[in-house]
Amino acid sequence: MLKDRKKTLQCLFGSFCIVVGIGATASLFAADTLIVNQSMKPNQHLTSANGKYRLVFQSDGNLVLQRQSDLAQLWTSNTAHQNGKRLVLGADGNLTLQSHSRSPAWTSNTRGSHVNRLTLHNDGSLALYDTANKQIWSAETTSDSITTLASTVSIVGTTSTYQSSGSTMPVSRTGSTQAGDLMILAIQTATGVVPRTADSSGDWVRFASCGVTGNTATVCSATGNDMGISLFYNYAGSAGAKTYTINKTANEFTSAAIMVVRGAATTNPIQSVKTYLDDGLNEQTRCYGLPGLAGALAVCALSHDDAQPLFTPSGWGLRTSVVRSDSALYLYSRSMSSAAIGDTIISYNGNDPLDQPGNGINISFLIKQRP
Repeated sequence: MLKDRKKTLQCLFGSFCIVVGIGATASLFAADTLIVNQSMKPNQHLTSANGKYRLVFQSDGNLVLQRQSDLAQLWTSNTAHQNGKRLVLGADGNLTLQSHSRSPAWTSNTRGSHVNRLTLHNDGSLALYDTANKQIWSAETTSDSITTLASTVSIVGTTSTYQSSGSTMPVSRTGSTQAGDLMILAIQTATGVVPRTADSSGDWVRFASCGVTGNTATVCSATGNDMGISLFYNYAGSAGAKTYTINKTANEFTSAAIMVVRGAATTNPIQSVKTYLDDGLNEQTRCYGLPGLAGALAVCALSHDDAQPLFTPSGWGLRTSVVRSDSALYLYSRSMSSAAIGDTIISYNGNDPLDQPGNGINISFLIKQRP
């Protein structure tokens, strides 16, 4: 044992360090356990007693539980590139991955539960325990037989809003959101240039964008000022409802929606993005076909200028719609199997006798499941 009135940096096995406060007694703790007021920084880790599993705080800010034999990921906080700087087990019982901003990148939501330790076990399970040795939280990885986190992408919930004034607008995600859920943000403008960045945070990744000028457009434009749509994705760093302040064209009508899904891939979750500009089909539009991918979720985002309400096509579910006198934003989705799907024709439910070329932009894509 070592006593010192100064703060002492102690390192365990050359990789895990803790700071011991003034007047504290410094003692080595087990390599598989984090106790109250201890923390991990990027490139540090916990290791199970048998050496088969590690909880790694990666340099990209992601917290990953991996099996050493094949480096399979058994659990992740889904916080890559969210400026994670420290994993702390606080005196309040909450395990928090702190970021450079005020909001945590991830939290166990166990505040007030008398948690006093986080332990990585020999079977690969990771759990928080209270002072009575009761398990309060676990990463749901309980057996050495686990070889994959195979899952099906599923809808958690979708919210939408619209606004005319200002150059920003608030849009909220559903209160059912959990840390690590994938969020799809659609921003649609009926007039003005569609935003190419979601907000000032840099956390939202734009994966599709199309703007047009006039009703005869045949190609997408970055500066189209008649109608447009941009799609972004981001991972939820914490649970519960949250409101984002997103960009919009100043004083122009803008619609926005956030779709929250669970079970998506933790990196590069979007594939097979296809954009369709209306070609003048009578009272119809379409979403392009997509390749088969079992467990994936197909999404079609539709942006229309002066569009009538749309019928929901067979096999698809309507997730949200914002229909105004001068525009409409729709999000449809469907679960995928290994079989590809063809083009989906969607009919107008209204009195407009003829759709016009360039009057609608439809973007279809797949959300990959977690491997």
